[in-house]
Formats: sequence, structure tokens, C-alpha cells
Amino acid sequence: MRVGILYSRVRAEEKLLFEEFTQRGAEFDLLDDRRLVFDISGGEDSVQYDEYDVIVERCIHHGRALVSLRILNDRGIPTVNSVQVADVCGDKLQTTSALTAAGVAAHEGRFHSGECAGCHGGTRISRGDEAFYRIVGAAVEQDQRP
Repeated sequence: MRVGILYSRVRAEEKLLFEEFTQRGAEFDLLDDRRLVFDISGGEDSVQYDEYDVIVERCIHHGRALVSLRILNDRGIPTVNSVQVADVCGDKLQTTSALTAAGVAAHEGRFHSGECAGCHGGTRISRGDEAFYRIVGAAVEQDQRP
């Protein structure tokens, strides 16, 4: 098996993955997300990364991860995780909505945007003309722009 590891920086978790892949006899290459260039025009280089059985995404920068996963998944290259999973899990509103829709108990959350949004019990976070609200819950404190 040949694995590509898409990464930003080698942290403790990546080192553990390297050890595990080595112990299991899997060949792996490091793909630095800061240096990747994708041919998205369908030219000769559009088959790049086809040599991997799977690409494991370990990027720090969520935007670079989503772009890379989108291109790889559109080419049929298996990734862990898919672009759809990374997109939902990287956005607190989408995650809460998906969990609620699936009937999974989730922390209490409220979202409202508009002029009177502050009167609905949320924490107002203003960015220009738009207002975004923190999901209210014990483990979720940081806002994520949808």
C-alpha cells in the first residue's frame, strides 16, 4: 500500500502515524500542503497523485485542506477524510446541524442573523454587515464563519 500524507507541519500526531505506517509495512510520502501545485485544467499533470492508494489529510490550515481534498476527491483519489466530511466537521454550524438532523444528541445551539439578533440570547459577533453567533455549549467557545 502506498499512502500520501498531506500535512502542514510534522507534529507529535504525525510522528505517531509515520511509526504506525512503518510498522505495518506501508510506504508513505509526505506531501507538504504549502508546496503543492495542482493542475486543475485536465492537462498531463492532472493524473498527479494517482499513484497513492489513499491520501491522509493532516493539514493545519482548513482552507488548504478543503481545496486539496476537493481536487483529489474529484479525481477519484481516496482520502481520509473526504472533502464533504472535512467541510462539515470544520464548521460548527454545519456539524451541529448534521448531528441534529441525524438524531444525535448535541449541545444546545442557537443561530440567528439580522438586526435584532442580539436579543435572542446568543453571543453577537459582528463582521461587517453580518452577525454570527457562537454555538452555546460547554465545549464550543470559538466562532466559525459559515
